[in-house]
Amino acid sequence: MSGETLEWFVSNCIYTSIHDPISKILMFDVDGDDSLIVNDNTIVEVAERNVKNVVPLDYELASAKPDKINEDNIYDSLISAYSKNMSIGDISNNISKVWNSDVWQKGTDEEQEEALKVIKWLVFENNACIDFAKSLWMPERPPEVNETIKKYTSGKVAYFFMYAKDKKRNQVADKNESVMSRLDNIIPNTGDRVHFEENVVDDYDYLKLMHVESRKIDTPEAEAIIDRYEKLNKGKHWDIQKEAKLQGKSMNKVKFRVIRSIKDELLKINDDIFFVTDVLVKYLYEEKESANKDTLWDALGHVIIWNLRRNIQGLVKCFDCANEIQQVKQRQVRCVECNEKRKKEKARERQRKRRMKQKM
Repeated sequence: MSGETLEWFVSNCIYTSIHDPISKILMFDVDGDDSLIVNDNTIVEVAERNVKNVVPLDYELASAKPDKINEDNIYDSLISAYSKNMSIGDISNNISKVWNSDVWQKGTDEEQEEALKVIKWLVFENNACIDFAKSLWMPERPPEVNETIKKYTSGKVAYFFMYAKDKKRNQVADKNESVMSRLDNIIPNTGDRVHFEENVVDDYDYLKLMHVESRKIDTPEAEAIIDRYEKLNKGKHWDIQKEAKLQGKSMNKVKFRVIRSIKDELLKINDDIFFVTDVLVKYLYEEKESANKDTLWDALGHVIIWNLRRNIQGLVKCFDCANEIQQVKQRQVRCVECNEKRKKEKARERQRKRRMKQKM
C-alpha cells in the first residue's frame, strides 16, 4: 500500500475493488458485516484448490409491482410478507446438510454434481426469501427439483450444530468424514479436560447450583429475566468491542465492566440476586440446555459457588460479610446485622422511587 492510499484506508475494514468479481464469487454484500480473515497457508491452499472451475451464481430476482401506499395495500403486503412457512434459517440449515453429507467423500461424480446443483438451488431460494418482504415473490420448485432437494435435506442437521446452535445429541446427524465433523477430532476441548472412569462420580445434578431447587421459571417475572438475559448475552460481544474502542483498551480489560452492567440490568427486574441466579441456572441447564454459559458464570458465578458450598459442603456463610452464621431459616443467606442493613437500604430505595413518582 503506497503512502498516498494510506491517507484513505484508515480503518480496519476489508477493501475490495469494484472491478473485481470477488463479491459475485463469494456472494457477499457490503453492508457493514464483520468478516473473519485467515492468513494460514494450508487454509489458503485448500481454498484455492476448491475454487478451481467455480463460476459465480448469477440470476435475477423479481421485484414487487409499483402500487399506491394506503392502509389496505400495507396490510396486504404485511400478510404476504409473513406468509412463507420456510425461513431463511431453514434454508441455510438445509444447505449445511448438503455440504455435510457423505456424498463428497463416498459419492460418484454424478452424485456430487447433483448435490452441488441442490446447493445452488437453495442459495437462489435463500436470496429470494431474504428479498421476499420487499419483492413479494418466491420461486416455485418444479416437482422433480423438489424431490431431488428432499433427497439431500430430509435428514438431521450436521453434527457440529451441537456447538454452533446448542442442539442436543439426538437432534443432530452422526459424526461422519465431512470437514466440520473431522474438526471435532483435532480441536482440543479446553472445557473438558477432566475425564472420569464410569461409576467414579455420581450423576451431575445442576440443582446443586441453585438456592431454591423448586424455583419456577414460567412466571412473568422469571420470563422477563430470561428474555433480558438473552438480549444482553447476544449483544455482549459487540458491547465489549464498542467499550474497548471507546476506552482504547483491550477487550479483556473492559469485559467485566460490561458483565457488571449485564448483572445490574438483570437485578433491575428483581433485586434478589438468588432469585435471578436460580431462574437463569434452571433455564440454561434444564430448559435450553445451553452449551455456552459464560455470561451466567461471569456475572453470577459467586452466587452459584455460594449455593454449591451450602448444598454440598453444608457451609453456611453470610453472603455479604462471609462470616459463618447459624442458619435459623431454611433460605437464610445473611447474618442478622447484614440482613438489617439490607432492609434499610431497600426501604431507602423504595422511598426514593416514591419521591420520584410524586415529582412526575
